[in-house]
Amino acid sequence: QMGRWNRNNDAQRGTLDVNDSDSQMGPGLSRRALIKYSASGVAVAMGGVVLSACGSSGSKSSSNGSGGSTGTTKTDTKAGGTLTAAEKQTLLEMAGPSNKSFTGKGLTWKIGGAFPFSGPYQYYETIEADGLRLAAQHIPQLGGPTIDLNLQDFGSNSGVDTQKAVDASLNFHDAGNGISISGIQGALGALIPGAEKYKILNLDAGAGVGTFAGKDYYWAMRANYPMNNVTVALDYAKKTQPSARKAVVVYNSGAAYAPVLNACVAATKAAGFTVTGTTTQPIGTTDWSDAYTSIQSQNPDVIVLVINGNDCAYFLKQFATSGLKQPVYTFSYSAPQQKLAGAGFENVYVVQEDFLPATPTNEWQKIFTKYYRQEYKDQPAGPSSPFNISANYYNVGFVLWELASRVLAKKGNVNDGAALQAALEENPTFPSIYAGSGTTPAKITFDKTSHGLASCPLAVMQIKSQEPKLLAVANAKGSSGAGPLKVM
Repeated sequence: QMGRWNRNNDAQRGTLDVNDSDSQMGPGLSRRALIKYSASGVAVAMGGVVLSACGSSGSKSSSNGSGGSTGTTKTDTKAGGTLTAAEKQTLLEMAGPSNKSFTGKGLTWKIGGAFPFSGPYQYYETIEADGLRLAAQHIPQLGGPTIDLNLQDFGSNSGVDTQKAVDASLNFHDAGNGISISGIQGALGALIPGAEKYKILNLDAGAGVGTFAGKDYYWAMRANYPMNNVTVALDYAKKTQPSARKAVVVYNSGAAYAPVLNACVAATKAAGFTVTGTTTQPIGTTDWSDAYTSIQSQNPDVIVLVINGNDCAYFLKQFATSGLKQPVYTFSYSAPQQKLAGAGFENVYVVQEDFLPATPTNEWQKIFTKYYRQEYKDQPAGPSSPFNISANYYNVGFVLWELASRVLAKKGNVNDGAALQAALEENPTFPSIYAGSGTTPAKITFDKTSHGLASCPLAVMQIKSQEPKLLAVANAKGSSGAGPLKVM
């Protein structure tokens, strides 16, 4: 058993923290400072993303999210419900290791995870980490290893505290975690230098690879959000609204968000639309009246709404009384947002991964939805629950299991990040919970150069009576492309 220790809690700090994490790596430069400096360097190279999004530096407060708490926890394999024999067979067939001789049964596997347990992004800890928790509960029931999750917080009042993310990397290294799961682009890049230095394979199931393409040990398991989504949305708009050729892009303000905003503007132009302008507001905005005024003056044909979470919900909550009539395309939809926005989501178009909980296309989706709703009853019920990202974090647990199986087949160590990355590079294709049919899953494939997904199934939906209705499907490709759109 590896030692357990939460770096963000002063009461638990010991000689390991004093003598190792702050030990001198060179003339006057500690290990923590070195990684923090490297993370800042990534930010500068990538347009200032990390530095601009920093919260308080060196915070030592421990915090809990609605889905759980930070620190290492032993997984209760029955907490997510006991799978039936038929469900076990289905999951093994659709998502289990390709080599059933190496399942890791009897092993205890320690996996790191970094999520925002505090601040305005805390909502994402719930929907992301809960998907991972459910996978950790189900995999041992299928004959896999017992999974202990070491979850760390990078949240802050401004969204992301990159020093907490740096501390999380150090925690994973000290705990012997060879793999970690993250979100928000590896906490805006701050987890990446530690992953590279200590050879910790980091999989981000909540974001596209974005500006961190090709970073060693960092891999992103979504479509290149939101650029792929913009492409699919506007392709659908052109097919169903032929006269539409002008679009406004709405996003968060500030230097931290500029790279994504600029990329979405470029994708909008590449789709054949004139960009009338951009409308931005700070993260956490609840009154979007200024944005409505700006959009009214631009008179676009289509509104491309890139904002996420509560920001998106508040924008739509007031949209019905704004006087604006243009169709809205957004890429962020979940039960908590639906509850907050209410009727504001009515008739809004949503482009995200091909997963509609109320109308599953394959048996894997059915099993996931059943047990997620059963386990996490505190989340708003409804046809949009669980969220598509929750499904992706459940999916990533099975991707990890496949990688561990490949490493075990070569008599390797499942806590060896280099061996796990080599297994991914050797065969970058895995079953996907999205799309698919019956007991036949679709596939996702990582691009070995960019470390993002080379392809990913996306869907165009429209919200009707608080339920998403499928309109079209497409396959996201590359940094901002998409395969042929199939209108249903």
